[in-house]
Amino acid sequence: MLLKQTLASVAAVLLFNSFAFAADTYKVDPLHTSVSFSVRHLGINNVKGKFKQFEGALVLEGNTLTEASGTIQVQSVDTGVEKRDNHLRTADFF
Repeated sequence: MLLKQTLASVAAVLLFNSFAFAADTYKVDPLHTSVSFSVRHLGINNVKGKFKQFEGALVLEGNTLTEASGTIQVQSVDTGVEKRDNHLRTADFF
């Protein structure tokens, strides 16, 4: 009987430890995140813009970041000026 209790305790500890060290994946929430930029233009002003479509994820093991990935849809660029945005979407830039 003592052997069964010991094996059960060891199994419980091993199971608990596997959960304690399991990696956690966090996805970027597009409703609470933004991808923006600011570029100096002709030394006079800054052009600001953002990308409307993107996704990303972080993988943490404990307190250690083990992986980070993301994708930005270049066609979703928005600077507030349609003509400039259309030019940014060409091969001249992306």
